[in-house]
Amino acid sequence: MKIKLLCICLILLLSVSVTAQGMTLYYDGEIHEYNDVITLKINGTPLEFDVPPVIINDRTLIPSRGLFEQLGATVEWKNNTRQVVITLDETEIILTIDAAAAKVNGEVAIMDMPAKIINDRTMIPVRFVSEHLGMKVGWDGNTKTVT
Repeated sequence: MKIKLLCICLILLLSVSVTAQGMTLYYDGEIHEYNDVITLKINGTPLEFDVPPVIINDRTLIPSRGLFEQLGATVEWKNNTRQVVITLDETEIILTIDAAAAKVNGEVAIMDMPAKIINDRTMIPVRFVSEHLGMKVGWDGNTKTVT
């Protein structure tokens, strides 16, 4: 009887720990369950965000301010047009929520994944923005780490 009770307790404990890793995301007017844990590192140092990075349609999205302000960029939110403007040195990138077309220094550039509002945060495609700002981006699929 004690072994049976112990087994039930272990199963419940494992169920709770697996559920605790998942999170609920709200975007595109729907609720989505999400279980991946994505790490983002700058020069080997992991970054923490108030909303963690997520992968949607094979593209990693991160909070717009979380990374780029730490790298010296200016990040501005324009509520009336639902746009985020990221400026670093001579480069200006304008992303419109849910639009595949962005502007880089006034020129239209098409993204694989548009910026989105997820859990009330502006989330942007890290590779698109980083590379247009002249940064190198790496991905380790085994550890789910963006560098």
